[in-house]
Amino acid sequence: MLSQNTSYKNEMRAFRALEERIGVEPSRLASEDISTIEECIRPAGQQKQRAMRIKAVAKEILEKYNGDLWPILRLEPVEEARRKLMALPGVGRKTADIVLLFCAKRPVFPVDRHIIRIFGRLGFLGPRPGYEDIRAFVEKALEPEDYLFAHLALIKLGREICRARKPDCPSCPISDLCSLGRETLKRT
Repeated sequence: MLSQNTSYKNEMRAFRALEERIGVEPSRLASEDISTIEECIRPAGQQKQRAMRIKAVAKEILEKYNGDLWPILRLEPVEEARRKLMALPGVGRKTADIVLLFCAKRPVFPVDRHIIRIFGRLGFLGPRPGYEDIRAFVEKALEPEDYLFAHLALIKLGREICRARKPDCPSCPISDLCSLGRETLKRT
């Protein structure tokens, strides 16, 4: 939840503050004052909304799952685990998929705005591909053990080269696959 619409640096500052001051266990978060959670996560921005969601998720994890998501993350089929995570307050597809891939090492491919931008520019799936279209495409094209690397590599590409403004097409390793890249390279 802290990674949504913020930089990795600010996400990590907020997470570290939350972990050091309160702890990230559902029991601690559920019993903490909203204002204290807000103070901790301020570096990530949108602290009022995020704090309420974090506390609500923590309470629901305690009530529904006895404070432990591991049985869902490890034992449930991926799509069922995904569905149950997305049923938690404020948890969407990306957050559920991030938890499944990074925490549980499950075979899912999370899609963020950088990846959507790259696929939109590549045009493989049309000019405005959706989350599920991209996820299904990548999961079909790659082996599950490559999802994490591909996810991180595409995010790095999107942050450093295929930026929303002023993309660095001459430095792009896949510019020959992209109409914007080909067009930019013709002009240089």
